[in-house]
Amino acid sequence: MAEKLKITISVAKRPYPMNIAVQEEFFVREAARLLNEQMQQYKQDLKMTDPQDLLAMVAIDCMVTNLKLNENYKNLQHAVSQRVGSLSDLLTPALND
Repeated sequence: MAEKLKITISVAKRPYPMNIAVQEEFFVREAARLLNEQMQQYKQDLKMTDPQDLLAMVAIDCMVTNLKLNENYKNLQHAVSQRVGSLSDLLTPALND
């Protein structure tokens, strides 16, 4: 069983206690830091002050990025699969001789 770690992160100046796997600590803390940074950027750029609005904007940004990354991943998988198929087509006759 994975070892759990009790941490508290701060998002929008509010504490959030969490129980996480030890190996996830860096990612959770980095995510909180990036959330706070992006919220601050939106606060400056869009003159928003409501933390809920700021979090919504960051959430939308994160989801758009996630969707783009998933699309890129699928395209890369497809390209790799095609290349492997092409290599297989080239090698099969040579191996059968």
